[in-house]
Amino acid sequence: MLGQIVPDRISRMTPQERRLLDNVKRAFHESDVALMSGRHADSCLKDLSIAVDAAAKLSGSLRLRIVTRAKET
Repeated sequence: MLGQIVPDRISRMTPQERRLLDNVKRAFHESDVALMSGRHADSCLKDLSIAVDAAAKLSGSLRLRIVTRAKET
């Protein structure tokens, strides 16, 4: 998902992008905790859906800035 994003761009994330990254980490962590605590595997889908949604938003935001910058030059 982040394959088209250069590492330099990741180091210059905005506060909103950092929050999205934190949301991705938190959602994956919650999913792992739910699975390890013995809850039914289907109960983890909500947390995984949140993680995927946040990751898609972050990826789009990081890619958009690259495309925009490339068009300006």
